[in-house]
Amino acid sequence: MATRSLLGMTPPTYLVPAEMVPAFHDLLDAFRKIDGSQMPCKVISTRPGEAFQMKRNCFLLPFEASHTAPAVGYGLWRKHTILRPDLKGKTQDEIRAAANRGEDVSIETSVPLVAFTGDSRIDVVDQEEVLRKAKLLIMEVTFLDDRVNVQRARENGHIHLDEVIDRAEVFENEAILFTHLSARYRYDEASRILDKRLPKTLKERVTLLPRPDWIR
Repeated sequence: MATRSLLGMTPPTYLVPAEMVPAFHDLLDAFRKIDGSQMPCKVISTRPGEAFQMKRNCFLLPFEASHTAPAVGYGLWRKHTILRPDLKGKTQDEIRAAANRGEDVSIETSVPLVAFTGDSRIDVVDQEEVLRKAKLLIMEVTFLDDRVNVQRARENGHIHLDEVIDRAEVFENEAILFTHLSARYRYDEASRILDKRLPKTLKERVTLLPRPDWIR
């Protein structure tokens, strides 16, 4: 909020799960008291399954994540228009004739561009097709080896690399970004583990997002 104000930009919009909105306003009020400024923003209450229009041809669709506290993930979809399936292979004259009869010769469809698991257990990947099909998947993968086992990861509402490997064949994404890595791992160490453990089909698509403390 403060940065956008400094740069002369419009106030930000925050999409917040409905049950978290009161606490989010409390947090904003605390920041405003500390900062001594108004910090203008717009807060929109969201619920799983309720779409938010980003711009004319893009919308955000939240879904419920599986965590120890209420959590959501998001899919960013792009709308576009395609020729009606039964008209594919028809000549331009045939398509024009159908249009002249008052028929809709095109239909609107949506393509998932980006999907984010949110802070979640692996269950969300099984439940939400958008996570497996979006061009870019942003996935919180917290633990990479037996320093924390799968059961403990699940108890804390997180994803373990073992669970990702077990599902290697379901990911149709062009690119996958791993985030939310435990502080137990250094970047070079985490990179070596991923290089050693990930199947080739995943390795060539996965990027590990560096934590701020890794960036010098």
